[in-house]
Amino acid sequence: YGNAENQSSQGNAFYSNLKSINEIEAELKGRRKDGLPLDEFKAEHPEYQLVARANLVERIVSKQRKIKSDLIAKDAPRADVKAVEDKITNLMAGFNKNVKELQQRPQAAH
Repeated sequence: YGNAENQSSQGNAFYSNLKSINEIEAELKGRRKDGLPLDEFKAEHPEYQLVARANLVERIVSKQRKIKSDLIAKDAPRADVKAVEDKITNLMAGFNKNVKELQQRPQAAH
């Protein structure tokens, strides 16, 4: 259908970004628990701002994958399956764009 390559590249980037942000989230939780300062870590990892969004998008993508799986199991029309695939790809692409924009933003000097 022509966009399988885009789906795959968005998916790979999405899961890589998700893994990175999940690691940042775990580090922040650990630092909070241990009473360590957060400001410097946050300055070095601006992606921390996307933790809540990452969790939300991950849940939505998971639900969409279940919908897609159910459609395939019910032998739904290909167009219906493709519509869900496109929704997933767009969610991933939007999130990837958020991460990229944040990473490219100049950081405030300390």
